[in-house]
Amino acid sequence: MKVVYTGEKIINNENSCFLAGPTPRTSSVASWRNKAISLFSKLGFNGTLYVPEFREKSYYDVDTGIKEMKWDQEALESSKVVMFWIPRNPDMLGLSTNVEFGYLLSKGNFIYGRPNTAFRCEFLDFLYKDKLGKDYCDTLENTVKSVINYLKDGSYE
Repeated sequence: MKVVYTGEKIINNENSCFLAGPTPRTSSVASWRNKAISLFSKLGFNGTLYVPEFREKSYYDVDTGIKEMKWDQEALESSKVVMFWIPRNPDMLGLSTNVEFGYLLSKGNFIYGRPNTAFRCEFLDFLYKDKLGKDYCDTLENTVKSVINYLKDGSYE
């Protein structure tokens, strides 16, 4: 498995996934992406993961924001599938995530998951079901498994 972080070279690869979702805004909030990477590894994923965080820190920084956004856009568009994990809470609102979700809705190449405790995700739930005919995954592990299945055979189950 290859893990590519913000600012690192993007590898055009059919077996690739962008990890979309809220990024912590301070160092005191843990990123969910480390657990996701561990799950991909545990489940034997052998593709490329694009992680929209800098390798040396896992929170958004205004000073590097534009650089991060440009890389995010390129990696997002280069990925075979995008995994949305949205553990929305007051520390990680995911406002940019909402835009990415809407941007990709017509393309449809994404898997959406969120814990049942995430707040204010009803519209995302509705759009995912209405436009793509799918229910969201309610655990990070099931979301990762769905991504791996999608990359294997194009199915969402």
